[in-house]
Amino acid sequence: GQIGASRTTGTSSSTALAAGLALKRVGIDWTYKFRALADYQRSNGLTTQEQFLAELAPEYRLSDQVFLYGLGRWERDRFQGYSRRLTASGGIGYHAIKTDTMHLDLRAGPAWRDTRLVGGGSESAFAGLADADFGWQVSPNLRLGQTASALVADDNSSFAATTSLDAKLVGALS
Repeated sequence: GQIGASRTTGTSSSTALAAGLALKRVGIDWTYKFRALADYQRSNGLTTQEQFLAELAPEYRLSDQVFLYGLGRWERDRFQGYSRRLTASGGIGYHAIKTDTMHLDLRAGPAWRDTRLVGGGSESAFAGLADADFGWQVSPNLRLGQTASALVADDNSSFAATTSLDAKLVGALS
């Protein structure tokens, strides 16, 4: 989990709150991943950031390296122009690297996205989804992570990348 907050005052005033949760359950053949994020900011009396996401991604192991995946995602981001966006995808995945200290998982498959726009109306489209998830335990107290995804459709494509560097401080706190 992660949580963050900031407050500034003076010539301008702003408040920001961010929280996230990622859970993973690994079974014999099934793996379930859940992720939720919330990011809210208000500056000088106006909301300037309001982003929410919830996602469930089950995986079914076919072999040590190959798996089938599913994805269900709900998003809300008025500042990007949508009040609700649903994404569903399924396809095949591959554990390109899988050691005790490093992993690289690749996924690709068809996707469907339904978007309800802030100004009214909606859009639905079939797309292709590809993503990569990399993690490297550099040392017992330092972990590097990189995720990247591309959802490509005729009219509206989305690309995202997140890099993380986690340093263990004390116990479970990093």
